[in-house]
Amino acid sequence: MELEIKLFHQNSSKKSPAGFFIVLTSNV
Repeated sequence: MELEIKLFHQNSSKKSPAGFFIVLTSNV
């Protein structure tokens, strides 16, 4: 799970940090 979030964060960080928050909220 942490790996998935980290991978997504890397891609999201480049495009837009908002994506990381959406993934975190969706996971919780």
